[in-house]
Formats: sequence, C-alpha cells, structure tokens
Amino acid sequence: MIYFLEFFPIIISGAEPMDRILFSGLGIARLVVPHPELIKEICSTKFGNFIKPPVNPLSRQLVGQGIVGLTGEKWAQRRKIINPAFHMDLLKGMIPTIVQSSANMLDKWSKLVLSGASEIEVQKEFHDLTADIIARTAFGSSFTEGKHIFDMQGNQMILTAELFRSVYIPGFRFLPTTKNR
Repeated sequence: MIYFLEFFPIIISGAEPMDRILFSGLGIARLVVPHPELIKEICSTKFGNFIKPPVNPLSRQLVGQGIVGLTGEKWAQRRKIINPAFHMDLLKGMIPTIVQSSANMLDKWSKLVLSGASEIEVQKEFHDLTADIIARTAFGSSFTEGKHIFDMQGNQMILTAELFRSVYIPGFRFLPTTKNR
C-alpha cells in the first residue's frame, strides 16, 4: 500500500504494525519505506531513480566530497571503491576486536556496580563502545587514545545537523549574528 499525504508523513508506532509505505509531496517528494527487504531492493537495483534532496550549500564545507554528499555517477564510483571494506569476510575478522571492546565495557560496568554506582548512562557507554570498536578496527588504537578526534567529530556532526535543518539565504552568513561570530 502506498499512502499519499498532503503535509508530512505520519509514522504510526505502537500496537499497530508499520506496514505502510508513505509518500509525502510537500516541497520535495519523500518516500518512507519500513520494509527491510524492499529497502535492500531499492538501494541495490533502483538507486539511480532516487535523488538526494538539495542541501544547504554551506554544508559542503562540512560534508566535503564524500559519499554522503555525492549523487549519480560520482556516488556510484565512490560506492564501488568503499564496498570491499564492508565485505562479510572482513567484517567477520573484526569479531574478536568487537568482543574484546564489549568485554572491556562489561568489566567497567562490573567495577561501577561493585563500587556502589546505582546508575549507568547507557547511551554514553554505547557511544564509547561504538567509538572504541571503530578506533580499534579502522585505526588500530583505542577510543581513549583518539578521544579528542571523536569529540571533534561529534562537534562536526552537531554543526552539520544544524546546517541541514537551516534554510539557506545567500549572504546571511555575513550578518553579525551570534552563530556567525
């Protein structure tokens, strides 16, 4: 089923199962597909039929010419280059590192519980776990060694999110506002 909505796609959650494909025609057409198999088919066979919506031109400074900011033939070339990095055999080779990082986190949690801590900030802990796994598998160092880089990436993600949510007005960045200082 495909539903056409006048304003925004409404995603129904809770007791009612998410079985609807939603389409919104406000400004730029947006398609919400909640079916993993259909998403896989779209991404692997129909990627040329869907374009990314235009973004704030200033975001190019933060996103650069990476795969996130590219479309069409350039996107396909970059995707082809990075695809081997996500091959199942390479990912299977990362399992011991993932297990070690997870074990380190659980040991840390055990020590916190034994020392009398009543709460653990799980979101922060899982962020640190993910960062540690990425640091070990991609760069051969731990999260604590590269914490400064991850902090800078976090700040960059916040700035990028602000740019994606903002409306681009030519010349606005030259006005003396608190964000432009």
